[in-house]
Amino acid sequence: MLKPSLYQIQAFVAAGYEILGVMGMDGSPNCGISRTCLGFTGGEICSQVDIARQKELLVTAPGRGVFMGILEEMLAKEKIQLLFWAVDEEQAV
Repeated sequence: MLKPSLYQIQAFVAAGYEILGVMGMDGSPNCGISRTCLGFTGGEICSQVDIARQKELLVTAPGRGVFMGILEEMLAKEKIQLLFWAVDEEQAV
């Protein structure tokens, strides 16, 4: 799923563009930058399972969300270093 984004970033770098960084949403299980969400079903509430139990088990933890962690690894393999910035989900309006 991230390969098209990686290819686009590679093309921008090859064309000489300056990429300021990657923006993610802290608290997201996929797009968290410095804080992610973990829980009963990987951080997502699912109506097919006891919602109250899932809500009880949800926690935020330091670290990258799944997509951002994988994107960072993919960029590192290509020797592309970018800054990662976070919008705080709890502070978003």
